[in-house]
Amino acid sequence: MNYLKKILTKTTAILVVYLMLINTALAKTSGDSHASTPEDNLPYLFAVFALTWAGIALYIYYMSQKQREIKAELDSLKRNQE
Repeated sequence: MNYLKKILTKTTAILVVYLMLINTALAKTSGDSHASTPEDNLPYLFAVFALTWAGIALYIYYMSQKQREIKAELDSLKRNQE
């Protein structure tokens, strides 16, 4: 489980850095050649929306695993105490 957490953390960090670099590159190349409409930004909105929900889902999964581990440890302690 710890290995999975490390991979997930590194992958998330790499993805965030990659998206920041891509966004910076796109901002520099686009310039003021054409006016931007709100519809032009819908893919970015969807990407952020999807990443946010993916992050929430991963957080819920992580917390449920932690809760399961703590419950197992408590059960083990109760058995050892008796």
